[in-house]
Amino acid sequence: MVKRGKPKRIIRSGKPAVCPECGNRNFLIVVYGMPTQKVWDDTGRYDCRGCCLPPFVEVVEYKDGNIYHCPEPKYVCSKKRCGLEVYMRKDAEIMPPIDDSSYFNGRKWKQGDFVIQSQQAARLRNKVWEHGGNGEEALQKAFKTKTIRQLNQLQREYLGNKNKD
Repeated sequence: MVKRGKPKRIIRSGKPAVCPECGNRNFLIVVYGMPTQKVWDDTGRYDCRGCCLPPFVEVVEYKDGNIYHCPEPKYVCSKKRCGLEVYMRKDAEIMPPIDDSSYFNGRKWKQGDFVIQSQQAARLRNKVWEHGGNGEEALQKAFKTKTIRQLNQLQREYLGNKNKD
């Protein structure tokens, strides 16, 4: 058995043609949940990882050095010794997630999330002020968001952190 440390992670807009770590051209699709027997048996195409989604992980963007918070990887390098995990840019969040249940179990804030929403909104207001913008306007818009994704989108709008490849 090969002892591996923390898996290598990259963030992309799509599946890479070649693994930047080892040069391999074959990537497996990562599957969580209860796969069909056909998917389970097709080990050359899928990497079945169990029924529970992992917690969000931090992925550092190599271009700008920003830290993004990502849910499960979409692809993994098929070479077991490499194991590079590929996360999708469209799923990445700039701010840490409030609660995984907000992503997977609903389209609006949970009752217990309002305290954290307030903290994130205040943090956004301060960042907007630091960049010379209207912090109060940002704060009011942040309180009108219904999901963490909307709050992250608002932050990108005010601070110019567009997700580009």
